[in-house]
Amino acid sequence: MIESVLLPVAILVAIILVFDFINGFHDTANQVSPAIGSKALKPRDAVLLAAIMNFAGPFVLGTLVANTIGKIVDAKALQSLSTDFALTVIGCAILAAIVWNLITWQKGIPSSSSHALVGGVVGAAAIAIGFDAINPAAITKTINGLLFSPLIAFCFAFLLTILIFWVTFKVLKNSPKSGKIYKYSQIFFVIWTGLAHGGNDATKSMGIIGLVLLITGITQKFEIPVWAIFSCSLAMALGTAIGGFKIIRTMAKKMTKLSPDLGFAAQAGNSLVLTLGTITGFPMSTTHVITTSIMGAGSAKGFKRVQWGLGKNIVLAWILTIPITAVIAGLLVFLAKILFF
Repeated sequence: MIESVLLPVAILVAIILVFDFINGFHDTANQVSPAIGSKALKPRDAVLLAAIMNFAGPFVLGTLVANTIGKIVDAKALQSLSTDFALTVIGCAILAAIVWNLITWQKGIPSSSSHALVGGVVGAAAIAIGFDAINPAAITKTINGLLFSPLIAFCFAFLLTILIFWVTFKVLKNSPKSGKIYKYSQIFFVIWTGLAHGGNDATKSMGIIGLVLLITGITQKFEIPVWAIFSCSLAMALGTAIGGFKIIRTMAKKMTKLSPDLGFAAQAGNSLVLTLGTITGFPMSTTHVITTSIMGAGSAKGFKRVQWGLGKNIVLAWILTIPITAVIAGLLVFLAKILFF
């Protein structure tokens, strides 16, 4: 029985790893844009450092986020379907997220891969089984993480920027050394953010793989095998290494002018919020968190410094991501049902 599902499971895992890879280069800007914008690191150096940290993230910070994502859909509900159809449902969810990620990457819009994945899973499951298959506790935890993390990041970066101004002018007397401290601290923050990104985003794909293994009977309980941790971490790291430079330009240069002190505050807010979410199992959008961190830091220096029109377009993409990917996934499941089942 298990031997008969190994090939379709391998194909589906390969699709999940493609999503992870695309997620990596789509979200590169989230990890390195402040360091590049403040000229602490050259773009290629920053990207390669972030890629290495992405790989290490799940091994350092754990895979609690995978447990949340892997339980959004009730495994028993999926097991009530034929194995082929259940795998098709998950495949449609992943393909919907991939399509949306590629569209927004092509347009240079920093949308959320996390929202795309959640929207795809919910839309596919709703059409295949019904909304009763959605686990309320897991979806609530996921939505809370995605909703509140940007607000927390904005406020933290805003307040930290004000504190930095006070320290710079009152304590350091605006010494040239203070600028160097803020500038080269970006290297530390790229390391920290890379770990947090790998620990949060790469583990989401691990959660889907854990669900696939459970519903096909390869595992008897939800768990993330070592090979899944390694392969998802590697796919994310390789994607990050390629770098989504279109989105980096949007985040590093168009959102606001990132001086070293603003880059310090933005990265501190981003890294702290992502790390807290990762170690507590709250899925977060690295796109949301770093964007609002940059906006919060820029706002503390003057609201006119932030390109709110650009920010509005990005927020619109955030709002549309879940419903659009849900519709795409739902349509794919509907077509698959008509054509093949």
